[in-house]
Parts: sequence; structure tokens; C-alpha cells
Amino acid sequence: MFTIVIAGFNCADTIGETLTSCIHASHEGELCNEIIYYDDGSTDSSLKIVQEIASTNVGKIKIKTLSGPNRGVSFARNTAIDEARNELVALIDSDDLMTVSRLKEQKRVFISDENIDFISGGCLVAYKMYMSLFQPQNKKIRRSDLIYNPIINPTLSFKKSAFLEVGKYNEKNKTM
Repeated sequence: MFTIVIAGFNCADTIGETLTSCIHASHEGELCNEIIYYDDGSTDSSLKIVQEIASTNVGKIKIKTLSGPNRGVSFARNTAIDEARNELVALIDSDDLMTVSRLKEQKRVFISDENIDFISGGCLVAYKMYMSLFQPQNKKIRRSDLIYNPIINPTLSFKKSAFLEVGKYNEKNKTM
């Protein structure tokens, strides 16, 4: 079972669609029963939008909101991950959409090999008139990969215990 973690800052224009895509990817609680949104000091209506969606979500998915002053995305993610009840954690950025098959495919990979602790996938980047497909190469993730971050964070899923063992995100990095 997954916990989805979303860190947001002034994302009122996108967070509703992001959250809706996560709810769809959970397959009615079959793959994910918890979404944690950490609002990192937004000055827009981001937090209110998430709270409204949470209050009307009557399915098997608990949507939990956390908030605090702006301390950066690394602090926001670490705090939300600490709160996660499930061993599997899936990250997504507040301006991205989760494909309906993401959690199912990543769960399949975790089940296929108990030694896999981190999974990152490809993404379709669409920005104004620019679109490209980025597909990372299959490889083992090294500790330095988590520090220098060549992986695509919005597609990253991991075992919480392995993440805590590695040592979390560096909170001096405010924008990763």
C-alpha cells in the first residue's frame, strides 16, 4: 500500500488536478489509502483547495493536510514522509499529473524483487509549446543519486525504511 506525498507552494492553479490524478491512480484505495499534502507557506488558496477536496472525498483514501512556514521543498517532503503510515511512498510535485497506471506498475516492480528500494520512471514534459519524453536508463540508484538528484522526483517511489536509512532530503536544499 502506498502513501502519496505532495509538497506544495503557491500551487492553486494546479493542485486540484494533481490531487485528482492521485485519487484516480489509487484505484479507489486498492493501491493507496493515504495522500499527504504539505503546504510550504503558500500565500494563495492552495491549502484551501486541498482541504475542500479532502472534505468531499468519501472514498477509502485519507487526504491529510500539513502546513508550516516556507522552509523549502526538502523540509516539506521530509515532514510529510515522516507522517506516512505506509512503507511504500510515492512522490509527486504539486504541478504534475500521476498516470492511472503508475502505482500499479511500481508496486509490481517492488513485488518482483524485494531488494528494490527506490524506483524512478519516465515522464512526459509539456511546457507551453515544448514537449519531450524523458526516460531514464535502468540502473541501480546510488546514495549520490539521491544527493545530486538526476532522478525524476515526481516519479520517485521508495520504501520508507530505505529512505530513512539513506538519511532523507538535505533540508539546506530549498528548491529540489
